[in-house]
Formats: sequence, C-alpha cells, structure tokens
Amino acid sequence: MGYKASGTGGYGKRNLLGPALRYYRQNKGISAEEIAARIELDNQKYDFQVSANHLHKVERQEKPITDFLLLAYSEALEIPIQLFFEKAEDKL
Repeated sequence: MGYKASGTGGYGKRNLLGPALRYYRQNKGISAEEIAARIELDNQKYDFQVSANHLHKVERQEKPITDFLLLAYSEALEIPIQLFFEKAEDKL
C-alpha cells in the first residue's frame, strides 16, 4: 500500500501553482473529487493516495504540491505540465 500524500504544516513556502491547477480543472468542468478518482485509478504508476480535500488545499495554496502530485494532476487533466507554469507566471 502506498503512502498518503500530505503537505507539511511548517513548510512555509507558498504553492504558486495551486491557482493554475484550479483554473485548468474548473476550465475542463472537472471536480476535485473526479481528479482524486482519476489519480486513484492510476495508482499503479503513482504509489500514493490523495483526497479531494487535499487537492482543494493545494489549489488554495494551503498545502505544498509534490512532483508526483503535479505529474498525476497533469495526466488526470490531460494537459502538459508546462501550462501550469505558464499560467502561474501570468499571475506574478
């Protein structure tokens, strides 16, 4: 069984990609619950579990995002990771 994806409370750095993740998820009309379910279906590739609540916290910049979660999110939305970074740069 894999580990549960969670952020560290004292991490101190903001997740600058969170709003971009939310933007593309909402743009495709997909709920956080659906993203979590898609990631769960791909669990052979990504050995972790994630909840919709955790995804909401990542999108609101309350939790940091891991590399695996970013990759899983990208595949679940079927968009290139680069778009998240481009959208985040637009906000800076």
